[in-house]
Amino acid sequence: MLASFTGLGLSAAAGLNAYIPLLLVGLLARFTGVVELPEPYRWIQSGWALGVVAVFLPVLVVVVVVLLAWAGFAVRRAAARRGERDRRPPPPGGPPQAWSGRWTRSS
Repeated sequence: MLASFTGLGLSAAAGLNAYIPLLLVGLLARFTGVVELPEPYRWIQSGWALGVVAVFLPVLVVVVVVLLAWAGFAVRRAAARRGERDRRPPPPGGPPQAWSGRWTRSS
């Protein structure tokens, strides 16, 4: 049982890179004779283990894709805003004092 929790903990910590091989090994062991699992790891080919992994894998893929797309959009948006700010002409009467690089005390 400890080996089961260790495997699940490591696969969860590793992310998608561990879920895909876990699903493939479980499916190969259950439906073909290509992989023969030792006794402590037979739980991988059980129906509940394959079901859990088969549900988590697409959920993780969608979450990763959505988060990466959102992060990319945020970076592009920030870069566009920086570019717009840099291309803007200074306001009439010159830039505000904070933009000139000198800070003076007003009396």
